[in-house]
Amino acid sequence: MYLQTHTAHMARWHSHGSTQNLQLKNIKSRGFSLQIGFLDIMENLTDNTAIAQALTCQFVTGSSHGIERDPIELYQPINTLKPVDENIWIVDGSVVRMAMYGTTIPFSTRMTVVRLNNDELWCHSPVELTEALKKEIDTLGLVRHLISPNKIHYAHISTWAKAYPEATAWASPGVRERAAQQKIQVVFNADLTDEPPPQWANEIDQLIFRGSRFMDEVVFFHRNSATLILADLIEKFEPNKVSQNFRWLLKLAGSGDPDGKAPLDLRLTFWGRKDQARQCVEQMLQWQPRRIILSHGR
Repeated sequence: MYLQTHTAHMARWHSHGSTQNLQLKNIKSRGFSLQIGFLDIMENLTDNTAIAQALTCQFVTGSSHGIERDPIELYQPINTLKPVDENIWIVDGSVVRMAMYGTTIPFSTRMTVVRLNNDELWCHSPVELTEALKKEIDTLGLVRHLISPNKIHYAHISTWAKAYPEATAWASPGVRERAAQQKIQVVFNADLTDEPPPQWANEIDQLIFRGSRFMDEVVFFHRNSATLILADLIEKFEPNKVSQNFRWLLKLAGSGDPDGKAPLDLRLTFWGRKDQARQCVEQMLQWQPRRIILSHGR
């Protein structure tokens, strides 16, 4: 995540283990390219209000050590809980393939688990539910919320819903229609909106990131840990963890580490609607996240 200015303000990158820190200071909103990994919003704004001051963000990923699997290396160990902060974990999953451009594109996967104050579990973009993972999950609390953050993140929700019939499956905009088109049977019980529902309103904030002609994504912010939780608005694949044949596609899409962002094809869908996206970015900056969890990559 970063802000790229057309002024003398500089962002400093720091690396530590499997995370990256970004510090931003005295960023002004006059005449700069706002790029928070989601898209380029080239604007010449007229006001001088500060967009962010001393904002620190940390990308969260699994271990960088793994077993090479062609064409993409996973963040081992997979299908196990990895603590991020108090009451928040990630689970790195297996590779999924998406049919695109006459071929199939591999994606690493990652879910986020939040334990709410009432011990209910909130599960963002669930990965494959293995027997071992289920045992770990059951030690944390009761699975009650299964989150589809956008219309292409829902593949395993049906399996989780069968394992946890008392859980509510929450639909992102367009996911029901997408699942029907793909002939995937999944039942959603409720819809995500711009406002968090009472079940987690005191702990997790959310908004629908608008502007794309292809899909809207529901973005979440876990307040206690100051963690921003994303699906596809930022992708940061490490070139050394993908096959040689896949690296050219990363370069073309612009979603490679260290300067990951939404892939080019998704960024293009914001054409003519960047004002909507900019409003969402400004709201997310007001949350003042210190950490970002991505679904794909580092």
